[in-house]
Amino acid sequence: MGGVAVLVVDDEVDACELVRDLLTEHGHEVVMATSGPAALAEIEERPGHFGLVLTDIRMPGMDGFALQRRLGVLVPTLPVRFITGDVLVRNARIPGQQPIIRKPFELKQLLELVRSVLG
Repeated sequence: MGGVAVLVVDDEVDACELVRDLLTEHGHEVVMATSGPAALAEIEERPGHFGLVLTDIRMPGMDGFALQRRLGVLVPTLPVRFITGDVLVRNARIPGQQPIIRKPFELKQLLELVRSVLG
């Protein structure tokens, strides 16, 4: 696994940096965005560049679900997966997708999620 660009979206910069560092160590290019609108701007600026979006669910302004809906219109083939620390949603499943990964997570969980999406 390697060489795939991943967009990490989280309003907590420390969380973005942690995911960036872990995925970069495993050969991925990682771009960080701290909001849904910033993520959309990255996608629009680099069409076809990203192979995966990892997003937090609870963010001010535009949450992860709203971001997924917008991306579904802009880039329907771009996979979006969720990471959250919110106890109310962290055990939920998104229809047709992998379980939500809860914070704090282990490196193994993150890599399994990325592998399951990217193959």
